[in-house]
Amino acid sequence: MIKKLLNPVGNYDATILLMVGVVLFGLNIVSGYFLGFQMNSIVHVGLSESSLKIVAYSALRSVVLAILLYFLAGLIINKRTRIVDIINTVLIATIPLLISSVLMSFSSISEIVKTNSPPTAIDLTFLFFVLLVLLPLILYSIAILYNGFKTATNLKTGYHIGLFVFTTVLLAVFTPFIF
Repeated sequence: MIKKLLNPVGNYDATILLMVGVVLFGLNIVSGYFLGFQMNSIVHVGLSESSLKIVAYSALRSVVLAILLYFLAGLIINKRTRIVDIINTVLIATIPLLISSVLMSFSSISEIVKTNSPPTAIDLTFLFFVLLVLLPLILYSIAILYNGFKTATNLKTGYHIGLFVFTTVLLAVFTPFIF
């Protein structure tokens, strides 16, 4: 069961994953708008008071850039890399970000950040417990990306892993500043 959760691309039908990924990505955009968050990159969600159009654009930009860069990296590794596997990997990897934005919206963290008010001891304790939940979600998202990319490209050597890490860091650092 855990193997299926860590690598959905290798264990579920591509069509079903694509449908689930698209629906949950749409939910990610809508919930981000209503909860005050937006996806800035494939591994980062930030506070936002923007319109639905801007939140959707930011999420689409993040996902499209991730799909393009992972697909190009995949083609370098294996010429038979399927775009649908890369799309599914990226879309499914955004699910933990959806969960993390929902968790953060129910905490006082966003209010502390927005108002710049000093946090109380209760706020700090709650922040600690929220972070204990958020860290595994971020790691889970990265594990889905790695395992999906590994399945899509037949990743084997250290060079291939380095290319994956380089692509992920590139996306995390530069996506918020593109466009």
